[in-house]
Amino acid sequence: LSIASYQPSPDESEDDVCTSTDLLCASIEMADDVLSEQEAASGALRGSILVFLPSIAQCESLAEMLRGSRRFGADGKGEWIVALHSRSDAETQKRAFAIVPEKARCRKVVVATNVAEASVTIADVACVVDTGREKRIVHRRRRGTSQLMERWVSRQSARQ
Repeated sequence: LSIASYQPSPDESEDDVCTSTDLLCASIEMADDVLSEQEAASGALRGSILVFLPSIAQCESLAEMLRGSRRFGADGKGEWIVALHSRSDAETQKRAFAIVPEKARCRKVVVATNVAEASVTIADVACVVDTGREKRIVHRRRRGTSQLMERWVSRQSARQ
């Protein structure tokens, strides 16, 4: 499955498409294919894939989907699919920063919220998949309220 062949369903909005699990899985698989080819040609170590999503629920959902897949979850490889967010326990956080042992013969995929984007550096990341969506607190002065809303990231954030 390639990204070019992805067709959103008629009831999906533009915002839904950006966080579609089918599209994200296709993007991750494509990144894995490209990295595998590059690593085979250069003899480099297996780099990890870092995926940014706007919410904890989306991170957990995508991580579970990948753990259940034949490609990323088979033969005990699922332990290297890591959901990294504000509620992650210490063991999960350690796994996100650990280097996958060569004998594991798999690629680490870290699925993180955008909060981690500005504050976390994972040394072995070779590819980043970013949906371009984030959750931000939006203040409404007229109403005197604040609301957590999903929206597009700024150009400045995207460049970083």
